Amino acid sequence: MKNTLRKAIFLDHYTAMVFDYNNQTAVLEKTIASEMNPFVKEEILQKGESHWHNKEQDLQHDFYKKIIAEVAQCNEVFFFGPTNAKAELINIIQGKPKFDAIKIYSKDIDKMTENQKIELISTTFKIP
Repeated sequence: MKNTLRKAIFLDHYTAMVFDYNNQTAVLEKTIASEMNPFVKEEILQKGESHWHNKEQDLQHDFYKKIIAEVAQCNEVFFFGPTNAKAELINIIQGKPKFDAIKIYSKDIDKMTENQKIELISTTFKIP
């Protein structure tokens, strides 16, 4: 019997919390931080808006690339969080044929405690 690899990613545009789900509970595996943050943004904006746009795209692409590497071998992935970063990332993943077999769930969620995140992940993956 083949094991199903499931991961949940709580993300916004600056950080991604990667949870591994093992059919019983979710465990925080790692946190991925974007090199972009409000302080870097302000610094780059001082150099000009066009410079900011190019740099933002590059840093966002690198951030999403790290997350995609985490889910590449998964059978099921659950993206949740407060921003539209989930939708942006899902659009990138769904545009690549090698990810066609991955079952993707997504939910808009505002602030949650660690225990609430684990409960939501467990509930989501228990849905038949």
